[in-house]
Amino acid sequence: MRSSKSKFLIIGTVVLGLITAGLVYMYLTKAQTAAIDQVMTGVVIATRKIPQGTKIAPDMVKTVQVPVKYAHPSAVTETKTAVNSFATVDLVQDETILTTHIASEKTANELPYKIPEGTRAITIAINQLSGVAGHIKPGHYVDVLMSYKDGESIDEVKVVTLLQNIAVLAVGPDMQKKEGIQESENITLAVTPSAAQLIMLSENIGKMKLVLRPSGEDSKPALPSVNLRHVRTQYP
Repeated sequence: MRSSKSKFLIIGTVVLGLITAGLVYMYLTKAQTAAIDQVMTGVVIATRKIPQGTKIAPDMVKTVQVPVKYAHPSAVTETKTAVNSFATVDLVQDETILTTHIASEKTANELPYKIPEGTRAITIAINQLSGVAGHIKPGHYVDVLMSYKDGESIDEVKVVTLLQNIAVLAVGPDMQKKEGIQESENITLAVTPSAAQLIMLSENIGKMKLVLRPSGEDSKPALPSVNLRHVRTQYP
């Protein structure tokens, strides 16, 4: 009997020891995890809304502490990295600034960094003698008109307003003087991918014209297509 009791006592002691060891291990693991969670790192955030292309001033950014496990791997960690650089995207207040969100002045002036998010840059040839291309500058907005033949008769030539309020990204590659007329070889516009397809189609089946919009005018009225029959009816 004593032998049996001794065996049970030994087994009980071993089991209790294992349970105790397991509890201690779990405690230490949780403590270690909690300690890791408390490790902080600094990331740079925007203190206000920063539009794309803005040169970042010291008061536009600040450093905040966040847990390491929540920090973005590409986050800027020092304000001096962001200050005097240019925002390549629109930044909202309290947004973490990533290395891809900023660029040096030289890099920011390159065309890819000027293209608004969700758009594409498309370059079209412009005939200075038949439009206002010489007066169009980067930052201006234009409408794109297209004329095309919708039949055999001259009466079937139609003009449609293809796109409205389109941003001009670049004019050039440069401006030259020729016979007293300032000419530009092409104009680069910021358009949606679907609008880029329309422009490509227009270049192949018709003629395009750019119409310069007044500063601050962003309305997009619904405009019907017109042809000679319409002109004869409206202006007999």
